[in-house]
Amino acid sequence: HPLAHRAMMAFNYRFHPALTLIKRQQELWDKNSGLWACFSDQYRPDVPEWGLLLDHVSHSVDTLLWLSGMETMEVERASHSENKTIESWFLAGTMGSHKFNIWEGVRQTEVSKRAWVSGPFGNLEVNPAMDIMMSAMYWVFLAHLSDSQSFPVGLEDGVRVQRVLEKVAEVENGHN
Repeated sequence: HPLAHRAMMAFNYRFHPALTLIKRQQELWDKNSGLWACFSDQYRPDVPEWGLLLDHVSHSVDTLLWLSGMETMEVERASHSENKTIESWFLAGTMGSHKFNIWEGVRQTEVSKRAWVSGPFGNLEVNPAMDIMMSAMYWVFLAHLSDSQSFPVGLEDGVRVQRVLEKVAEVENGHN
């Protein structure tokens, strides 16, 4: 098939209206701000068998890399916690000369989904917009099928995130 060599990653937060707006306004950012962060806390009765790291943390890693324009993260600290009411991951490290923190939590008890992204643009609450994100991602996918351009979220983005997640697992297991 002529499109068999092409792939688009499903990093849906690149299509969140508030995040795409903030990305387009980069010239307004305070370039001296030294901290990037993602925080997410939500209810989910079951986490897929591939786990919270791949299912949720991957999106936070991609969001920070995409917004910052950085190629990778140096993971200095990673901790995973799980009990009967919550599973969470905490990551800390650097992206270039900037520090980053990520905290992802999924609870077994019902809570309202809360998420924030922080960076040189300040603090941004990321309200749920799954239908909007998925629809936008779908239309971008269809638009790029008919031309020879690469997808805006390609396989290389997935590989970049996967490399960071491998480092997270190493650090969390004490093999850094």
